[in-house]
Formats: sequence, C-alpha cells, structure tokens
Amino acid sequence: MSVPIGASLVSRPLLGVRCLYVSMMLCALTGGAYAGDRAAQLVNSFQVMCMLEPLDFARSDAKAAAMKLPVRQDLHPQPDASGYFVHSKSWLLPLKSGPHEFTIAEAHGPSGDVKTCGIAAPDVEAEDFKAELRKSMKLGKTASESISSDGKFRNTVWALNGISLMLSDGSPRQLQKGVYLLLSNKPLAR
Repeated sequence: MSVPIGASLVSRPLLGVRCLYVSMMLCALTGGAYAGDRAAQLVNSFQVMCMLEPLDFARSDAKAAAMKLPVRQDLHPQPDASGYFVHSKSWLLPLKSGPHEFTIAEAHGPSGDVKTCGIAAPDVEAEDFKAELRKSMKLGKTASESISSDGKFRNTVWALNGISLMLSDGSPRQLQKGVYLLLSNKPLAR
C-alpha cells in the first residue's frame, strides 16, 4: 500500500477509530508471514504508523498507547533555561515476521522545532528493505547517500514534499542486516 506523505485516509474520526484502523492494517500483515515478507511488512508498518497523518508527537504517542504497545524507552529531560527540549519515545511493535521498534521524537531548539517518526529493525536484510522501500513508496532519486562520519552507517536521504526520509544501515561495516528508517519535518543529514 502506498500512502502519500501527509495524506490521511480518514478525515477526523475519533482516536479509537483511527487506532482500530491502524491495528487492522498491521494485523493484515500477520497472515502467513515468511522471511521474504519481512521487508514489505516493515515498510507497510512505517507507512501506517508514520505517514497517514502529519508528524505529531502527541498524536503518535496516543496511537501507540491505544494500541497497548509496550514502551521500550521514554527520554524526556527537563527543558533547559531557554525552554529548549528533546523528547524521544519508542515502543516494541509486534508483527508476525517479528517485532520492530517504533520511534517518535520532538525537539525545540535555536534552529526551530523538529518532529520525527521512524522504525528500526535489526533483523531485516538492508538491501531487500531498501529495494522494497523504493518500490512501495515510489521513491525517485536520492537527495544524498553517504557514509556516517564514524564509518559505521550508510545514510540514504530522500527529499519528499518539504520533509525528509532517511534510511540508515550498517553496510559500511559489511553488516547485511539492520535498518533505521526516519521521517522528519526538517532536512536530515546529507
């Protein structure tokens, strides 16, 4: 299923109805999963969790709570004297092919407000995932592809209608598995 960025499949129904819809979309992936389906299931999960609505930390947090996802991490230090803050939260999201991490973050700082939503999975083939991501989301030319400064990760960035999509994987270290996919309202490292 391909969902345009910022598109909403539902207008403004109650949160419970949205969560039911999200749950049904994720459950649709669980029937007869095979190892080759892992990349497709993860891309679909990303689209359902991060792309049906504009990025909004509170809404994503409420969606995960309504789905009764177990919180994996919640980092929320107090804002500094200038009112700048960072809040990051993640959950373990189960699929028939195996669990993955669903992450959201928001920050307010001197450069403005940043909102992100993403998924991470240590067990998916990086190249299979990238190919499925390109196909499912009809991604064109990348804005950039680079190796992180520490040489541990390959970062591929696409610019999409005023937001950024970044895929990180461990291919520079000859790791064939593991991905982190992040959607951001601001340009990501290029």
